[in-house]
Amino acid sequence: TPAVIHYQCSSHGYMGNAIITHSNAVNTPYLITGLNGANITGVVTATSLVKSGGTSSQFLKADGSVDSSTYLTSYTETDPVVAAINGIVKSDGSTISAASAGTDYLAPTGDGSGLSGIVTNIQAGTNITVLESPTGNFIVTSTASGGDTVTINATATDILSVSSGDISADDAGADKLVFWDDSESKLTYLTAGSGLSISGTTITATGGGGSSGIEIENSGTSVGTGITAINFNTNLTATASGGIATITASGGGAGAATTITLADESTDTICYPIFATDATGDQEPKTDASNLLYNSNTGSLTAASFSGDGSTLTNVLSNVSEDATPQLGGPLDINSNNITG
Repeated sequence: TPAVIHYQCSSHGYMGNAIITHSNAVNTPYLITGLNGANITGVVTATSLVKSGGTSSQFLKADGSVDSSTYLTSYTETDPVVAAINGIVKSDGSTISAASAGTDYLAPTGDGSGLSGIVTNIQAGTNITVLESPTGNFIVTSTASGGDTVTINATATDILSVSSGDISADDAGADKLVFWDDSESKLTYLTAGSGLSISGTTITATGGGGSSGIEIENSGTSVGTGITAINFNTNLTATASGGIATITASGGGAGAATTITLADESTDTICYPIFATDATGDQEPKTDASNLLYNSNTGSLTAASFSGDGSTLTNVLSNVSEDATPQLGGPLDINSNNITG
């Protein structure tokens, strides 16, 4: 069998085509059509591969499918933030490239004349100097006092003063307390009185005397001031508890009252005269509400009975004959005596 099969047909357009059968390669200058498929295990090398029905905007994937997605083929950077990244990438305004390690791409250059919104001139006022040192750094210094004057209000001049713009506390010359004097409406120093001393932050009270202490009065009259102790006489005792002193009268003995204070009174209609069961000595005062009453408004004394001759009583009859018109309220028994007129 020949190695070449020739196709011969005088009336067909493919007259003269041949297939070499002993080779594993197809070598023909003509288009192969009518194939249902071809399985090629080797490498396919072609000038171009064209997908039937494909367009120039599509991509032929390895599995034979067509991808119509749009993919980036080139890019020019316009974002200034990306252009300012240091140590990662750099950009010249159009192209992004790797940055060199240790290079500061943000260091400003130029005189800044084209910048806006920054201070371009510093003008010093009175008593102010401006020094540039080093270049680009400015030091502002006040050369003398002036400007606004600092003053101390009258409410604090006793304790504060001002000099060359500085406020300082006055030297009181001793340890003193500062307090608000409401009567003068100002701050001032507190002066410690007798028996008090101030040392540092401590106030110390020392003893009594002078005009300090408790004032004792007798019926509203002072018996003395600066008293630090009270002595009680016979029949009086004093105890203290919780800061309260209690004075107790025990009664009896030489300390018993010998007089009492009386007051004239003439309005009460019922009073009880006081009497004692013994004529002398320390006795308990008593009254008799049933048998002895006194009306201070009328002067009437009422008793259950009276005894005595009554010779010193007034406005009572001492002799029947003194009555010019005697009357009897019942039978009269003269006991065998004569009545003469």
